[in-house]
Amino acid sequence: MIRNLIVFGLVIIIGLVSSVEAYADMPPMERKKTEQTFRFGAIKIVQSFNSIRDPKSPEFKVRVFKGDKLLLQLSDAFCGNFFAAPNQLLFVGLSNTGWPGTAVIVFDDSGRILLLADHNAAQFDYCEETPTLLKQWYDDKNPEVQFHLPNAGKEIKPSISVRDCRGGTVDLLDAVLNANARGEKTIHDAIELLLYIPKRGAK
Repeated sequence: MIRNLIVFGLVIIIGLVSSVEAYADMPPMERKKTEQTFRFGAIKIVQSFNSIRDPKSPEFKVRVFKGDKLLLQLSDAFCGNFFAAPNQLLFVGLSNTGWPGTAVIVFDDSGRILLLADHNAAQFDYCEETPTLLKQWYDDKNPEVQFHLPNAGKEIKPSISVRDCRGGTVDLLDAVLNANARGEKTIHDAIELLLYIPKRGAK
């Protein structure tokens, strides 16, 4: 009897802990509107969050301007930080959060997207991960983003490197390619789920 009560109590405690952890991993349901601006010379990056209309389906936007001209607008995108090449012709956005899911954005000063990766499709080498919010793959406190670009005195292969969450330096393109390869099954499953429409009367 006592043993059964102890087991029952442990089950309740585990259930409560799991519920608390699940609740902590849910996006906030408050209604608010925020905006962040990043400036790199003539380029201005504005990212906004708006949950006033519907907290369950908030609006995420990233807009890139050169002066007053809008170069690029992305919906359902959000980055923890942005970085610019020394010549301010190339820009990188990185994120460790699964909400809305952006992992990597690379674009140029004309607004062309050169690389885009999403946590919902790609599977990065995470140090910490929760089902919804946390997707820690790079060192957001000391990212050490480096742009390796050819110049007049050097012939090098253009690349971008970043410090990962384990303290190592990784090539950004390689990290995205590997993440996409690991997430390939997830992408296929998502496509199958979207395309699968059960026939009426099918058992």
